[in-house]
Amino acid sequence: MRDVEQRYRDIERAMELKADLDQLLSVGPEIDQRLEAVRADLEAAQTEREGVNSELEKLAVAAALGEEQYKDLANAEKLLERNRSKLSAALVQLSDAAAALKVDPASDAIEEAIREAQATLDAVVAEQAKADTIPSLLNLVSSLTGPLAAAEADELGQEQVLVDGYAMDPSVSGLKQALAERQLQLHEVPEKDELEPLRQRVNFAARRLSDLQKLPNLIEAVEKFRRLVNTHTETVTELAKSQNLGAAEQLESLHGHRDALDERVLDLVGERARIVKQRGLLGGGSDAVVLRANLANQLEACGIDDVEDLDSAWDKVRTDSKHVGGRLAESERSLLEATHKHDQHQQALLVARDHIGGSDEFSWVREGLPNIAPTTNDDSETALARLTEVSSRADAARTRLEDFPNQLLAVERALTSIAEQMRGRDSVSSMYVGEIRAWFEAHFRHYFSQEAIRTQLLSPEAEDVEVSILKASVSWTEGGEPREKPLDAFSSGQQAFAYARARLVQLDQEDSEAENRLICLDEFGAFMSADRRDELITLLKARASASPGDRTLLVLPVRTDYAEAAANALGDERKDLLRRAAALESAGLVIEDLL
Repeated sequence: MRDVEQRYRDIERAMELKADLDQLLSVGPEIDQRLEAVRADLEAAQTEREGVNSELEKLAVAAALGEEQYKDLANAEKLLERNRSKLSAALVQLSDAAAALKVDPASDAIEEAIREAQATLDAVVAEQAKADTIPSLLNLVSSLTGPLAAAEADELGQEQVLVDGYAMDPSVSGLKQALAERQLQLHEVPEKDELEPLRQRVNFAARRLSDLQKLPNLIEAVEKFRRLVNTHTETVTELAKSQNLGAAEQLESLHGHRDALDERVLDLVGERARIVKQRGLLGGGSDAVVLRANLANQLEACGIDDVEDLDSAWDKVRTDSKHVGGRLAESERSLLEATHKHDQHQQALLVARDHIGGSDEFSWVREGLPNIAPTTNDDSETALARLTEVSSRADAARTRLEDFPNQLLAVERALTSIAEQMRGRDSVSSMYVGEIRAWFEAHFRHYFSQEAIRTQLLSPEAEDVEVSILKASVSWTEGGEPREKPLDAFSSGQQAFAYARARLVQLDQEDSEAENRLICLDEFGAFMSADRRDELITLLKARASASPGDRTLLVLPVRTDYAEAAANALGDERKDLLRRAAALESAGLVIEDLL
């Protein structure tokens, strides 16, 4: 855009120089001829006047004028000559000023030019005043379109805001549309930084009016000196009268001739001044040599080789400028639409801010995200940032909720896969297997690291216990040496003991609101050796004193034939064995209170 504007100005300047040169070459010779003719006429009139003056001096003596009368006549002649010079200077000044303003130096023409200049100045001043109000009007219109857009978004577009009788649509939507159209019109007015040409027009019109208003004073000066010349001419004529009738008549005739020549000289002086001024205005005041040099330099700056190509280059750059102007207008319309949408979004943003930041409907957002949720005091930038974060959090939560069923299914498959791995079977890879396996291994490591389990199942010196589900083994170090044992290598009794110990620890770590609990431990058919069973019973007795609200039921397989053992026992032991045998026979179980 800037390149096109610069080239337009460069070629326009070249066209101006070419026009000045053409004008100088076409009109200049004619003006020179006129000027030469006026100069010749002026020289002839002045020569003739000098001759008339010489004859007048001779006739004044021949007329036998008295000494006193002759002296008065000489003084009157000097005064007349002085005022004629002033009249000539005033005529030249008036002609120069009128030529510079391109008006006829006549009173009627000057008055008409003053009226036209005043009308032009009034028009451009009014145009400037209108342009200066555009920013304020734009701010006003922009401040109204935002709330109307928000009302339209709240489905109030068809509600009337004006009484019937207006030419425009009185609804919210109609008023918004009218303001949008007015906003578009206002945007078509040049911006403030583009109003410099208008200010220059105002200054030019004011200067022209001021210069024109000075011309009547110059005309008045011309008329003043003309009256003085006429008065002094009559005085000279009267003093030149003589009793010598023939000489007096000839003297009067010569005075009349000289007066006519004086008028002729004054007219020619004014005409010469006008022609000289007109000649000086040709070509912008430059001669042909300077204009040709300037034009050649300007053509070179424009990249034009021959002046014959200037017209086509001028046509092309004007076409390009129109196209660029069209694109600029389209860009301005797009900018206006974008600005309008921005205002709507800005208003919608503030509405959303107030809803989420102050309404009961969204109190859960403020409670759930107290450091992120917007408040009604937030400015637009802060509200946008907070609403964006809230939206991001909501999208993430929505995504998690949508994925939740799939995640549950994936976890179920992962648990199945891990169970197959723990049973030593092939498993299909699934999501979350690695995470869940790591979680189980961490918990198993915690179980095996408990002192009682580590001592009974591994070694009192066991350290750095690790569990691998993939390998189905437990590893540790003992005295710095690595040790490893497959889980299958542990007996069922060892497994039952380890599970019971770990489960009891887990129960102790849980927060429970129950005042009384029944804890059932079942060996699940496993055989637990007597030493481990005794250690477990010892642990249960210790827990009973620490947790008086808990009752523990330990289920163990029967390892003794009580009836056979009673046959070989005596006393109370025999009675106890027989009781157990009878209970086992009748109920299938034997109950023993260990506390």
